[in-house]
Amino acid sequence: MKFITKSIKILSILFLGIGLHSCEEDDVILPEVIAEFTYTVNQETGVVTFLNTSENANIYMWDFGDSESSTEVNPSHLYQPGTYEVVLSARNIASPYKTFSSSITIDGSDPGTGGNCTEETEESIDAADLNITFQTNTPAIIEDNTTFSWIDNPDSEGSVYTSCKVGEVVRANNSPFDNIQIDLADKLDFNASEGIKMKVWSPIANTPVLLKLEEIGNSGNFVELSQSTGDANTWTELTYDFAATASPQFDKMVIFFNFNVADGSTYYFDDLALYGAGGGGSGCVAETTESIAAADLNITFQTNTPTIIEDNTAFSWIDNPDSGGTVNTSCKVGEVVRANNSPYDNIQIDLADKLDFNSAEGLKMKVWSPIANTPVLLKLEEIGNAGNFVEILQTTGDANTWTELTYDFAPTTAPQFNKLVVFFNFNVADGSTYYFDDLMVYGAGGGGSTCVPETTESTTAADLNVTFQTNTPPIIEDNTAFSWIDNPDFGGTVNTSCKVGQVDRFNNSPYDNIQIDLADKLDFNASEGLKMKVWSPIANTPVLLKIEEIGNAGNFVEILQTTGAANTWTELTYDFAPTATPQFNKIVLFFNFNVADGSTYYFDDLMVYGTGGGAGGGGGGCTGAAVGATAFPVDFESCESFTSTFNDSGSITTELADNPAMTGINTSDYVLKVVKEAGTNRWAGFQNPFPNNFDATQTFKFKIYSSKANVVMRFEVNSDPQSPDSGNPGPQFATITNANTWTEVEINFTGIPPSNTGLNQLVIKPDNPDGTDGEVTSSSETYYFDDIRLE
Repeated sequence: MKFITKSIKILSILFLGIGLHSCEEDDVILPEVIAEFTYTVNQETGVVTFLNTSENANIYMWDFGDSESSTEVNPSHLYQPGTYEVVLSARNIASPYKTFSSSITIDGSDPGTGGNCTEETEESIDAADLNITFQTNTPAIIEDNTTFSWIDNPDSEGSVYTSCKVGEVVRANNSPFDNIQIDLADKLDFNASEGIKMKVWSPIANTPVLLKLEEIGNSGNFVELSQSTGDANTWTELTYDFAATASPQFDKMVIFFNFNVADGSTYYFDDLALYGAGGGGSGCVAETTESIAAADLNITFQTNTPTIIEDNTAFSWIDNPDSGGTVNTSCKVGEVVRANNSPYDNIQIDLADKLDFNSAEGLKMKVWSPIANTPVLLKLEEIGNAGNFVEILQTTGDANTWTELTYDFAPTTAPQFNKLVVFFNFNVADGSTYYFDDLMVYGAGGGGSTCVPETTESTTAADLNVTFQTNTPPIIEDNTAFSWIDNPDFGGTVNTSCKVGQVDRFNNSPYDNIQIDLADKLDFNASEGLKMKVWSPIANTPVLLKIEEIGNAGNFVEILQTTGAANTWTELTYDFAPTATPQFNKIVLFFNFNVADGSTYYFDDLMVYGTGGGAGGGGGGCTGAAVGATAFPVDFESCESFTSTFNDSGSITTELADNPAMTGINTSDYVLKVVKEAGTNRWAGFQNPFPNNFDATQTFKFKIYSSKANVVMRFEVNSDPQSPDSGNPGPQFATITNANTWTEVEINFTGIPPSNTGLNQLVIKPDNPDGTDGEVTSSSETYYFDDIRLE
């Protein structure tokens, strides 16, 4: 795949003086608007991603040069091969537009940029043999905050779809529910066909596409299914398996691209057609039993029972919209539509008597969610005493399919709980629709296995072992609440102990934490590091462990590790390097570091381990002192590193370290860790001269892991030493979109001055987009780099 990242600088600045005369006769000088942008071109797909670097503006108008436009801040746009003049107009409320333009060329030489296509040969808009191929500009499209066009297929060389004509839908970004609608002359019959399929092209990976079928004139009679596309900028075929009805009912189709998200993107669709013969899936199985008594609770929705208390939700008793799988073939289910008013929208069911987990093991239920890996919290309370409760969180599987969830509750001395509270997509505000069924007790006696009581604990640094045998040590709460509780999940193999620490984050800051002060200092000459067990409701949670010197917060070290699967215990290991003398006597723990959230986490068995030496020397795989790298590639597996940093405010450091996430594109053992503290110049960075094989006309490649999302990396090349007359090429930029995952970046430098024949130094400035040189960081930032190479 060929990407070109280009940066443009304005060569001249126009100064606008606006004189405003007030009753006080004061002169007001308004900030000057400067329009400029950079962009990245994907020559395979023709998609150009624009980065708006304008200053003192908040109103934008893009002219893409192909009769299309946008008012987004940072739009993406799909081009056909050719050369286009792109114009950005920027202003604020008190200023006229300033403009900036640049020419963009899409060469069409790589796959996916058009070419030969296959002419459509048939089409039908009849419900009986529906097949919308856009052979002609049919059917009539109803636009709801969208614009529809009949166009040539912009991506006809892929393997999924090669047809010549498709439908284009541009969302207006007015609502999360922008859609298109198609009215049919007759009604779809899912006794004669199985469902509907269509092909969709989206600029966004894993886009949810909701297909809703309604009865014209009776919008309350509808069914809907959501499916997700695959990779970005490619065609995906989606299949919607609708259940049969007693008679044909639906003659309106409503399509939501990127459902429940407000965006202004462009989507393409084609081949909207019926498929299969007869019955819409495999048909449903009628329920035969139900019970709302606590002793044999079995809510199957055979009838519209039990009474549901709606808390910012709407409950309905409906036909199962997806009875074709193996998990839930029943005919009736409960539907819950969240109102998107709160992260804690829920439904509640009051029972006449109390659940007894001495005679039953727990509860289970089946859940259908439009979102993969949805956290579903089941809370049991005592009616009239909400402070007496237990809760367990489990996670669904794939999107748009049924999952059976099991909640293994521990026994109590006597039955206590007679209220069920169910939170779908717990702790997230959303307006999605969920289904549930077969909420029942299961098992016989004793609720799960038995925990293992703690037998030892220590809060001294030399043999630290916080097992929570008792409610020690004292915890300092920083926008968190700590509790000493029974282990809510002792049934696995990682942590069977009876007592653990619970940390509730307040969602006030990305850096909510707890702190533990020790009476003496940790000695990593005598031990290797620290380890602890963590339970998180979120998969792959970053957990930062920071150790400080009390009274000298500037003297610290920190390591970030990541949990495994959601809702299970993971043991994390923090391998600290030795220091000349013991220095650190404060432990600071950040759960889901650098993310503002209000979740609940558990931890246990925080202890020193090993004997002597930590990772040693330069860290990572280096047992001595780190040295400057001499040639590409730089893989950081030995002592070669980037050791030179620059700044005049705050602190930026580099060190060799363990790979924080040995998954995906980077499974190597060791990497370069870069820490940019709060209050550091945004232009601060690190650099290294290379005496060998430095050719700035080649492509530079990097693997980068960032502790926060949407970070702009600035890359430069220069000469060391620098001749005052040689000149350097302009900087290049890349955005690291996703946090806490490895991303590969490619950079190409252009415009190398002929006078500079001695380029030999690579410079990297994390978190430094254009226009930020006068700023400093607002928080501590951690980045990892690996496999820096020239190709």
